[in-house]
Order: sequence, then structure tokens, then C-alpha cells
Amino acid sequence: MIAFSEGLDLAIQLQDLELVEAPRSPVQEIRLLRHPQLGLVLTINGELQHVQAWQALYHEPVVHIPASFIGELRDVLILGGGSLFAAAEALKYPTIRRCVLVDHDRSVLDLMARHYEHASRVLEDDRLAYFAGDALAFVRQCSDRFDLIVNDCLDLLAAVRGVRSPFRMLADLLSEEGVCGDLIYRHLFERTHFQATRELLTEFANQAVSMVTVPEYPGVLHGLVMWGTAPVTQEMRQPINRVQAAWALSGDHPCEFYDPRFLAFHLYLSPFLAHAWRGEAS
Repeated sequence: MIAFSEGLDLAIQLQDLELVEAPRSPVQEIRLLRHPQLGLVLTINGELQHVQAWQALYHEPVVHIPASFIGELRDVLILGGGSLFAAAEALKYPTIRRCVLVDHDRSVLDLMARHYEHASRVLEDDRLAYFAGDALAFVRQCSDRFDLIVNDCLDLLAAVRGVRSPFRMLADLLSEEGVCGDLIYRHLFERTHFQATRELLTEFANQAVSMVTVPEYPGVLHGLVMWGTAPVTQEMRQPINRVQAAWALSGDHPCEFYDPRFLAFHLYLSPFLAHAWRGEAS
């Protein structure tokens, strides 16, 4: 049996793992493991990337909460997301005409397709466009516009170089009513990182924050920040998105965790989250 532990404080530890596959990759170390209770576990370079049992708690909010602010979701850009779960969530919208996925290692996509039905389905979908390469380099050279950008790989604070902020570079790729969903690449207890993110986002008046209670990326609890040109607000209670509105009206939706009828729950700014976001003591 194998034990796994990230080399950072406040990170998760798993035991009783068995190795399923360790495919060769020219750019990183990939391991797919199996846990007796949690199912498949994907690690890359010693960092937890995916756990089967709680994937819906992670990928559904990352896609559907920011999508709730967009009337019609047509063009989506996903930065990272090699597990293909975020793409699978985006492709649940029949209005989607293009889902662009940028990930630097095709080996991960192929590994997921060998073990997950959703991954094979996504790779066969004509609406998916995959680009292998560095996400930040893609953003720098891209001239397209997207209704939704899901940042599932870039630590935008660490990526700040030169004059132009990566937040501004992403904003330049948004459509007239676009939204960026940015999962902050630090846990909630690193208050200085949260505060620095908030300060850089002050130029974007439309923003909201939600909490993702899944221990992926270093740490345990994370913040999901939605911001952009769409009317993003912490106080929204009913989805603007027409597909989600239909889901809410019928009570029938294709999600395990996210429910458009309870958008207020997903946008609830608890005192704990509010203090973290504002850099205040609890």
C-alpha cells in the first residue's frame, strides 16, 4: 500500500492507496492511485489534482456558479482542467458552441479517458478544442472572446510580471457580458494571499466570492472569485443563465452538488469567508 502526503502545511494526507497507473510524461510526474473509500486519486508532481469521491464538490461550483451570471453560455475557455471534469460540466449547456481547453500535458487527458467515461465523452465532443501548451502563454497571444473563463491552473498573483496584470489579460478575453471564475491557488488561511487578490480585483466592480470546500491545490478550503463584465453580485438569488433558470423551474438538473434553485447558498458570504476575503481577523 502507498501513502501520499503533499509537502506543504495544511495539506491532505491519504493512506492505503494502490497504484493504478503511472504513465510516462515528458513534462511531469503523473500517478493515478486508488483509495478504498475515495476511489481514484490523481497526483501530479506530488500535488493532489483530483479525488473521485468529491470531484462534484469542486468542478460543479467552479463552472456553474460563474455561469449563473451569464444569460447565454456560448464560448468557454478552461485554463488547466486536464481531468476534463470542468469541460464536462461546461458541455452540459446545449447553448455551448465552443469549449477551449488549454493544458500543457496531453498525457493527463489520455489517462483520464482510459479510466473515466466522462473524459472519453468530452474528447469525442465536436465542441471541444484542445490546445497543448502553457496557459499564460496562450492568454498572452489569444485574441478571441469568451463568455466564461475558468482559471483552474494559474496562480495569478505568482504570474504577475511586468506592466500588465494577468487579471487584466483575462479580462481582455471576456465578451461583453463575460465572467472569469478564478480559483485562488492558496487556502483560506493564507489571508495575505486573499487580500492581495482582492486588491488587484478592485478595478473590476462586478465581483463575488464563494467557498470551495475541497482539499485540492495546496490546503483544504479555497475561495472561488467570480468577476468580469457581466452583472456579477454577491446578492444574486436567481440565475441569469437561461439554461440554469430552466433547470431551477423544472427541478431537474444534471448536477450532483450544485443546484440553481439554491444559488443563495452557493453565494452565501459567511463571517469566516468574509473575514478571509477582507483580510480581517476572525
